[in-house]
Amino acid sequence: MEDIEKLVQSYIESATYVNDNYMDRKVKIHNYHERNTTKIADLLAFAKRSDVLYPLLKHPVNYVRLSAAIDLLSIYEKEAKEVYYEIIEKNIPLMSSSAKLSLELWEEKKSKDIE
Repeated sequence: MEDIEKLVQSYIESATYVNDNYMDRKVKIHNYHERNTTKIADLLAFAKRSDVLYPLLKHPVNYVRLSAAIDLLSIYEKEAKEVYYEIIEKNIPLMSSSAKLSLELWEEKKSKDIE
């Protein structure tokens, strides 16, 4: 359990870094943190423990919430979409447009899966 808590803490730290430096985009460091959140989400999914990211949908940091929504969209669609809509509505430069595009791609993929 302690390892999972460390992973979640690292996820929060990386997503917070991206949130705090979203417009600065020091590419190498920024990309590391984005890849780190993805890697952690993949590890948790493999361990069937994605549920530990669920509380992050209510985290006070916008990008932590958005990262969790991205990683949990296929599991907790309703709750994740609420985060997407909230971020889009806030009209945060780059982040809101990224959220909108990501959600549009999700909906497009979902509609193709139904056909």
